[in-house]
Amino acid sequence: MASTCTISPLGRVPSAKNRKITPTSDTRVHLFLTTFFKEQTLYSSIDYNHELAHFYGYGKDVLKARGYYLEDYYTKDYYDEIRNDFHHLKAEIGVRSNHLPGVKKLKQDVRLNYNFLYCHNNSMENHVGITSFFAYDSRFMKISGSQNYRIDFNFDYFNDRLQYGHGTLHDGEIPGYYNANAFKFELIPNMQFNIKEYYFKIGVGVPVLRSNEVTRCPVYPVAEVQLGIVPGILSIYAGVDGKAEYKGLKELLYENPYYSPTLSTFDTLDFTRTRINIYGGIKGNLVKKLNYHISARYAFVQDMAFFQLDPTYLLRNKFMVIYNDVNYLNVCLNLSWDVIDHLSLNFEANYNGYYFKKDSKLQYAWYKPALDFGFDGKYTLKGKYIFDLNFKMEFLSWALAPRDEKGNIRYDDLGNVCYEPTKMKPVLDFGIGFEYLINKNFSAFATINNIGCQYYARYYDFNCFGINALVGITYSFGKESIKNKKK
Repeated sequence: MASTCTISPLGRVPSAKNRKITPTSDTRVHLFLTTFFKEQTLYSSIDYNHELAHFYGYGKDVLKARGYYLEDYYTKDYYDEIRNDFHHLKAEIGVRSNHLPGVKKLKQDVRLNYNFLYCHNNSMENHVGITSFFAYDSRFMKISGSQNYRIDFNFDYFNDRLQYGHGTLHDGEIPGYYNANAFKFELIPNMQFNIKEYYFKIGVGVPVLRSNEVTRCPVYPVAEVQLGIVPGILSIYAGVDGKAEYKGLKELLYENPYYSPTLSTFDTLDFTRTRINIYGGIKGNLVKKLNYHISARYAFVQDMAFFQLDPTYLLRNKFMVIYNDVNYLNVCLNLSWDVIDHLSLNFEANYNGYYFKKDSKLQYAWYKPALDFGFDGKYTLKGKYIFDLNFKMEFLSWALAPRDEKGNIRYDDLGNVCYEPTKMKPVLDFGIGFEYLINKNFSAFATINNIGCQYYARYYDFNCFGINALVGITYSFGKESIKNKKK
């Protein structure tokens, strides 16, 4: 099966005063193949994505008034410096067993994946990884119910080539490159038990991390218990776990397209380590096909990544990443309702709290909203036409900004730029979508986002498009109908 899509602007981005418009584009292609055998399933996929963003630049009159040499600007070097794009190629192949739970046979899922990311400034990242688990259902312990003994094995290797030096616009400095390597080796042995309406899990996570010439082993517990209070209507659960995630070029650029992979990047390509994550919740069914899920979790996270404007750039138009330890609280409400066979609704609300130590270098969790709400409604007509309505809202996000409320740069008595915490405007994004299932193998789709033309900014001074559209096609080369995938 294959799909391809591209996103392009239908409206004009209102540039801030004395700044250029900052257009973006995103082009994606997805190919995947799945082959079923008697006891195993072979699956594979290839993805390509080209994402383009532009840093804003000042007009000639402003630069001239401030005493800058115009011959350094509006040249090929200048346009190269305000361009930020990357090409991402991803490939994976894996094999998983088809055995049902309870069958006394070895079950496994082994996946090999490769990621290659190439940036406009010639920085790049190579990633090779293995994600796998092996499990066996048995009754070594003489208790009723099923018992599952499992071990997860994960390995990831990252090689990054990073640019240092800001290029020809900064005192004629010629950029160079530095190679950085990191890896993660992780084992998670665990046992799972099901006894009627009860579920228990216990294990331990043992990751070995290597980055920036430092080796760490942040071991974390793995445990969970679920109790079915009223079968099918009310159940409660609680657990504890952890994880380690590498914040490489791929992760950072997908999160913030205005992140600049240059000099400061070398110090910020590191692992974010959740040392302990305590979670719990209740879930069930209120009325027919109306499901609810209320959850909360509290985690101690080391080296969580936050974006901040890089003060070393003259135009203050690029972001760097800084790390900080944080205690993180999330409370989530989710409601899903299959109103009728062809209409489904889903609503989610989140509260996110970030708590720092008194001596922290951060005052707020920059660019991470405290409240967010999301809704998605989907209706299928005659089995061929799919209509979608959605919205996304975010509130209480903060930025460390160099401008006051009137848009003027702040300076101290010595003429240095002052950065102050600034509350970001809310994000209000409403969208609609349509998909036409032409036949069992072929479909076409289109979505229109931000139909309210809200020129909000998730990152300081980078307003989004007013209205933008995403169009694409999906084609299945196999025998399985696309319609089955939509259910």
